[in-house]
Amino acid sequence: VIPYPSELLDRILEIDGLSVLLPKFEAIFAEFLSTTVPTRNLPPTGQESRWLLHQMAAYYTITSESFDSEPKRSVRFVRTPHSRAPSMLLSQAIRQYRQNKAQAQTTINKKLFGTVPDDCILNFYELDETNIHPRELRRCLTAWEGNYRINWIDPSYAIAVFGSSEIASEVRSHLQKKGIFKFESSANGKSFDGKSKTLSAVPASPAVPSSNRASRGDSWDDDDSTAAATPSTSKSHDNDDD
Repeated sequence: VIPYPSELLDRILEIDGLSVLLPKFEAIFAEFLSTTVPTRNLPPTGQESRWLLHQMAAYYTITSESFDSEPKRSVRFVRTPHSRAPSMLLSQAIRQYRQNKAQAQTTINKKLFGTVPDDCILNFYELDETNIHPRELRRCLTAWEGNYRINWIDPSYAIAVFGSSEIASEVRSHLQKKGIFKFESSANGKSFDGKSKTLSAVPASPAVPSSNRASRGDSWDDDDSTAAATPSTSKSHDNDDD
C-alpha cells in the first residue's frame, strides 16, 4: 500500500522535472535527521521545489516554513519531537505508483481489445487541451475508414485499434506529419508529441495537460508560507508557499 494520496502523486508527476528532485531532497531530509540541530535553512529555490519540500516535510513530521522574498525565497526546517523518516520514501512511492498505473492501463487495454497486438494500437491523449472533437480525429483517419475503431476513455484520451500493424504504422507517420495530436504506440511505450514533434518516453496512462507543468512557469492558487507537520490530502491546499 502506498502511504501517500494519489492527488499528491499525480501533482508531482504533472510538473516536469519535479519527480527527479526527490532523491536530492530525500538526502537533505536524511542529513537533517542525522544531526541534532533544531532548524535548518535551505538555499533559495523555486516555487514548485518549495511546494514539494513542504509536502515532504509533513511526512517526516518536520515543520517547514518559507522565508525571505523572491528571488531568495527558501524553506526552513524545524525539528519536532516526532521527526523521523517515513515508512516509504516518496521517490519509492512514485515508482510504485507509475507501475500500478501502467499495469492498470494494460488491463484496460486487454479488456477492451482482447488479443489485438500492441503494434496495432495507438493511444491518443491531451485531446481536450486543444479542444479536439472526435470528428476531427476521424477526419484525419478518413483514408483508413473501415480499418480501425476508436474507444474514447474520456474527453482527453482515446484508444485506436487498426486492422494491422502496417496500417497503424501508416497512420502514425501520417499524424506525425500533421503535428496535431499527441499519441503513443502501445508496442514501444513511446509518445509522439505532435505539438513539439519530439519523441519521448511516457507512462502508459494518459499524459497530464502541459498547462500544469513547471516549464510553463505557472503559479499556484495556494498561499501558505508555513506548513504544519501534518500530511495534506487536498489537491487545492497542498501547502504551496506562494
